Amino acid sequence: MKIEWTPDGGSSVTLGDDSVKHTVLIEGWSGLSMEQVDAIFRGANVSRIPRGNVGGTFTFSSAKSEASRSLAMSGFVSAYARLNQKGSLMLTDGLIVTMDNAILRGVECISPLGVRWTIRYTFGITTVEAVAP
Repeated sequence: MKIEWTPDGGSSVTLGDDSVKHTVLIEGWSGLSMEQVDAIFRGANVSRIPRGNVGGTFTFSSAKSEASRSLAMSGFVSAYARLNQKGSLMLTDGLIVTMDNAILRGVECISPLGVRWTIRYTFGITTVEAVAP
């Protein structure tokens, strides 16, 4: 699996790619429909109206070995600098899946083992679309 991030107006960066030992693990992928819930006067049930807004999160971790701890730390600093960026996320694993209008909400170093660091990314998403390869 390969995960690429392209910020609006910027260049694409690979956040994980199993084919080059930049290991990817999807930790969570969710969506939630927003609804309006109102009590109805003298009604037995509430009114539930879908508002058309969809929101969710896509969370994955990516582990990569570098030549030194300094380079591993520099990789985390670069990831951290991407916080709040808005753009497009693309997953390739036979099928291509895109998540446009995503926002990078979280970056966390969850396993700094020597020169191999694992970084967890959390994106806020509103769309998920599959594209034929």
